[in-house]
Amino acid sequence: MVEKTIGVIAGAGDLPLVAIDGIWAMGNDPMVISVVENLLLPEGTIKIGLGEVSLIIDILHQQQVKDILFVGKVDKRLLLEITLDERARQILSGLDARDDAHLMLAITQELEREGFKIVKQTDYLSRLIPSQGVLSQKEPDGRQKQDIDYWFNIAKKVADLGIGQTIVVKDKMVMAVEAIEGTDAAILRGGMLAKGGAVVVKVSSTNHDFRFDVPTVGKETIASMIKAKASVLVVEAGRTFLMNGVIDEADRAGMVVVAHEREDNLYSSG
Repeated sequence: MVEKTIGVIAGAGDLPLVAIDGIWAMGNDPMVISVVENLLLPEGTIKIGLGEVSLIIDILHQQQVKDILFVGKVDKRLLLEITLDERARQILSGLDARDDAHLMLAITQELEREGFKIVKQTDYLSRLIPSQGVLSQKEPDGRQKQDIDYWFNIAKKVADLGIGQTIVVKDKMVMAVEAIEGTDAAILRGGMLAKGGAVVVKVSSTNHDFRFDVPTVGKETIASMIKAKASVLVVEAGRTFLMNGVIDEADRAGMVVVAHEREDNLYSSG
């Protein structure tokens, strides 16, 4: 029997299954805990409520897990709706702010006190990370190039403030900034205001902890862009996951997709 030394705490979406496949490929058989509904997860997945922190820790100990991988989407609005056990309430009560960075750091510290090591998502999903350049068949035009260079750096500043990973812009104006509603909702809101032709920029914060919440673009994001009539997607090269099939979907929709390096102007000299 393969030793279950790694536990996967899985959220929603395709990303957890891709990570699990990567763990299997490395010869390990992960123990998987699902904290939100995800029908894509393999047989044997243990379903536990997001707020049941003590139970999660007890099961990880029982299964002799050493390393923990957090992967998948968890809507932070659930914290306003779910029942929290005493341990979860203690973690939240000690936070100065409930942004992603503070929240995940507190959870990490709690798990590390229990003897667990939190591993990076990139350890198992590096094949999804794009290098710098135009990824789509279609190239950006002159106006789009200006927006890409300028708004990429603005998006980085927004992410550094802990507000959100995504902004939607058009003609040197901000249409939407992602907050607690998530990327897809922000794209739809920005698209409604832009009335077509928006540029969507998705980045990580400068000091992003790649153990958690790596910016990810899946087919749902492209579907939201199509609905919003957005024309350009900009992601951060080397620091974003692009799910399989995303570029094909974007090409079919006639979109531009660009992977941009941090603080580096692709198209302008200034």
